[in-house]
Amino acid sequence: MWNSKLVSRIREFCAGHRRSEHRCHLTGWWLFVGSAIFFIIAGLRSGDVLTIVGGILFLLGCLLFLYPMACLCERAEETRRDAGESRDTQRPEERVCPRCGERI
Repeated sequence: MWNSKLVSRIREFCAGHRRSEHRCHLTGWWLFVGSAIFFIIAGLRSGDVLTIVGGILFLLGCLLFLYPMACLCERAEETRRDAGESRDTQRPEERVCPRCGERI
C-alpha cells in the first residue's frame, strides 16, 4: 500500500540524529504555517470574519512555536563561531551537532 511507503519515508526523514528530528519538527511547523495562510485566504474569500480571526490566531501560534527553534539554531551557530569551529574545518569523525553537541 502507498500508505505504508509514505509512513516509512516519513520515518526515514525523521529518524536518527537529533538534527534530523529538529529538521522534521521545523518542516512540520512550516507546513502548519502554510495551512494557516490558506485558512486565512479561505476566510477572506468566503467573507467569514470568524474564520479569518481563527486563521490569524493559528498562524501566530505557529510562529510562536517556531521562534524558539530559530533562536536555538542561531545560538548554536554563534557558540560554534565563538569557539572558532566551522563545519568545514572539522574532520568527519569529529563533526558534532551544533544544537545538541552529539557526534554526527
